[in-house]
Amino acid sequence: MEKVANSKLTINVSFRIDRFFKTTSMGKRNSKTSGTKSTPAATKKAKATTSKKVISNTKSKAVMKSTKDEAKDKVKEMDAKILSVMFGYHMDHKANVTVDDVANGLGLHVRHKLFRNQWGILKNTRNLIGKSTSGNGLVLTKKGLDEATTPEYKEYLKDMAIVPKTNAEHQEKIKKYLKKSKSAAIFDFLLMYGSLSNAELSALVGQNARSHAYFYSLKELRAKGYVEIDPNSKGKEKKFRLTEKSFKTKEDRPNETDINTKELAKLVATGRALIESRQSSNKKGKGKKLKCEVSDDFKRESMKLDKDNTKDIKIEENLKDQVKNADDSVSRNRNKKRSESKVDSVKSSSELASLISEDSDNSNADDDSSNATSEQQTKRRKIKKTVHDELMVETDAEF
Repeated sequence: MEKVANSKLTINVSFRIDRFFKTTSMGKRNSKTSGTKSTPAATKKAKATTSKKVISNTKSKAVMKSTKDEAKDKVKEMDAKILSVMFGYHMDHKANVTVDDVANGLGLHVRHKLFRNQWGILKNTRNLIGKSTSGNGLVLTKKGLDEATTPEYKEYLKDMAIVPKTNAEHQEKIKKYLKKSKSAAIFDFLLMYGSLSNAELSALVGQNARSHAYFYSLKELRAKGYVEIDPNSKGKEKKFRLTEKSFKTKEDRPNETDINTKELAKLVATGRALIESRQSSNKKGKGKKLKCEVSDDFKRESMKLDKDNTKDIKIEENLKDQVKNADDSVSRNRNKKRSESKVDSVKSSSELASLISEDSDNSNADDDSSNATSEQQTKRRKIKKTVHDELMVETDAEF
């Protein structure tokens, strides 16, 4: 019985201990959850914070997309620029192009990061740029030409694909696609007069041999293969002639016997005279002022302004005359006052002279008489001095 009672006590004690620990743990849980009970304000705050986070995430994603799009656009733009420059060199028949040439054409440094990256991609990965067969330079490949072609170039290819029927049509087509200002004129003179020296060609064109227009026009014709140095030319000065590419057939080249040498000499002389006169006029014109032509409307307006100015001048002159008259009247009044003061001073001086004369007579009488004393004479002299000094002060104040 005792054993059974002890076992019941142990079971009850263990049960109570387990219950105690469960209740404490539950209390802790309740204490944790009791602080964060859901209220309307708390739910609003939670929703606001979650919405802000969502908005910020969407904004960051949009910014990332925009930056990626901008980077892609910059890459595409750089690729298009590089291909356009290379295509321009292709049109100018320049086969040996370097990286420096392309960078200078774009106005960038060779070590520009984006340019350098895209140049490597176009050359190595996409194979749009390759080595030229004629030298160590670079050119556009067939794939690069297909991508770089423009609508104008396609029209050019179509036009060049049409075979001209006559030599004149062939040459007109050549001159149609020349870019420089004097290229067509040089082509015509070489066609008319055969092989010509540098001095003769420049004189016929009417340009100095060192001028940019003449130099770059001749360079264009030589680069495109329409002009070459005449192998039959003799002497120190080289002569230029049209290549066989400039004619439809070899027979279309004019004979040297058909050239009018007299007319050529006259044209060369007139061209040289024109160039010399231009140079002399430029030298004389330095330091001189240019004369500008004045329009009739400007002259009329200037005449109106002159009339208005004359009226203003007359008004000013009248005002000056009035001022002068006023000054003259003031000066006259002053002169009158001065003359009157002088007359008064003269009167006072005549009175003084009469007194002096009386004194002199009296002094003479006194001298004759032995009764006159020295004290009376000194008194008279003092009186004379005081009267004379008073008169002088009055006259100075009036003047």
